[in-house]
Amino acid sequence: MLKKIIFVTIVAILAYYGSTGLIHIFKKNPPIITDFITCEKAGRPIMESYPRQCLGINEKTYVEIIDNNALNTDPVILSPDLSRPLTNPVTISGEARGFWFFEATFPVKLVDDKGNLIATGTAKAKGDWMTADFVPFTVTINFKNPATKTGELILIKDNPSGLASQDQEIRLPVFFQKMNEVGNKIQTSSSTEKKPANNASTTN
Repeated sequence: MLKKIIFVTIVAILAYYGSTGLIHIFKKNPPIITDFITCEKAGRPIMESYPRQCLGINEKTYVEIIDNNALNTDPVILSPDLSRPLTNPVTISGEARGFWFFEATFPVKLVDDKGNLIATGTAKAKGDWMTADFVPFTVTINFKNPATKTGELILIKDNPSGLASQDQEIRLPVFFQKMNEVGNKIQTSSSTEKKPANNASTTN
């Protein structure tokens, strides 16, 4: 029994001095932090902003660098089918990377094939936009059919900095239905309506 007590005491003493020694070494030689990655590896607190920020020693923060070029950054349109003519109003839904948004929105434009502005809208995120992942969005645009049959839907990355180097947009071709074509469809539909049968017979 006495041997067991002595053994436990020795282990406890070694554990105490071993841990205090490691703490002393760590304090004497703290990890070198030069950027977000080394800050994160050092176990420093991470702020869940976008981009993420790591709180280093002496309250210095290190911002995570996002390589947008390494990502597929173009938004994706899920509906409507842009191979078919747009109808007014048109509700557009899709997905875009979080950095396309600012305060959960980004601007949208609709132009004809001559670049004339037809309508504008604001795409709104349907989830947490402070991420590098794709975020669902939706926007409804009211417009009048232009004189041209084609145009472009322009999705514009929100750029609160105002720096031209941060500007980014994608242009998607769209089709419009001319007003006379709409009228022809209505007229054709009316003329093909079933008429009541004429059962009267003519006698001489």
